[in-house]
Amino acid sequence: MISKYPEFTEVDLSVQKEIEAELSKYDSYSDFNFVSLFCWNADNSSAVSRLGDGLVIRLSDYLGNGQNYSYISNSKDSRKYIDIILTTVKKLKFVPEHTVKLISDMTGLNIKEDLDNFDYIYSVSKLSTLEGGKLKKKRNKVNNFEKEMDEQTLIKHLDKITKQHKSEIEILFKKWCNENKKSFDSQKDEYAAVHRAIENLDQLGLIFTELRHNGELMGFSINQVLQDGSAVCHFEKTLNAHKNISPYLVREVAIMLNKKGCKYVNWEQDLGLEGLKQAKSSYKQEYFLKKYTISKSRNISN
Repeated sequence: MISKYPEFTEVDLSVQKEIEAELSKYDSYSDFNFVSLFCWNADNSSAVSRLGDGLVIRLSDYLGNGQNYSYISNSKDSRKYIDIILTTVKKLKFVPEHTVKLISDMTGLNIKEDLDNFDYIYSVSKLSTLEGGKLKKKRNKVNNFEKEMDEQTLIKHLDKITKQHKSEIEILFKKWCNENKKSFDSQKDEYAAVHRAIENLDQLGLIFTELRHNGELMGFSINQVLQDGSAVCHFEKTLNAHKNISPYLVREVAIMLNKKGCKYVNWEQDLGLEGLKQAKSSYKQEYFLKKYTISKSRNISN
């Protein structure tokens, strides 16, 4: 059972249904998603708490910079609850736009758009066909991939993972690190999050899409279909087996999600990382789910 603020309840499978029921009241923000909270909770620091009609969420920073606190609510009394949290927390992050809009009196608050953490939302239908001038380059890349690699390439959508898959994913991660000149240790948090996802694939309701070339795992994507007819792409990795392998995997995942009735897919935030920002923007998002930081205004005396 979720505790009442200021007490917190750790995010684990025992409270999955309760947390999901609460979060289903809101738009599908990536930070307010049980799978994301659970999978990125390797240090057991992620937790939730009831305050008013909303939830206070404590979660680890995605770039390893400590802990963050956020608040989501549909209440017109959101200002009152935000003030309560800010008595012990210096700043709230990832606060959804609709919660901010419910703050009738912003006096004494410093509210800023959290641009690095806006969620990218895409049309599943458009990604599944890559039609139109805006996606012409992506369509050409997929066509080139199919001409050169299609006969040796196999796509499968799985809801169960074997021990072999787990070892192959570790190998893929290490190869990806070498290709991108990163240490495996620097990616340990993401690897741990992926490991949690595949260990609990069925319980979390996730779909593991694998891309193999000549039998070798060259890429994967882990997605969640939500009850509101949207989806969230939680993880995706591809190797440089072919320069166009990534758009091919994106297209194939979108075809699968389209068949499941999904209209939109959330690709989460870019974290202010330029390469990630360029990659996400190149697929021409439909819109953003905006988030804000909130802190108390500083009174500057002369």
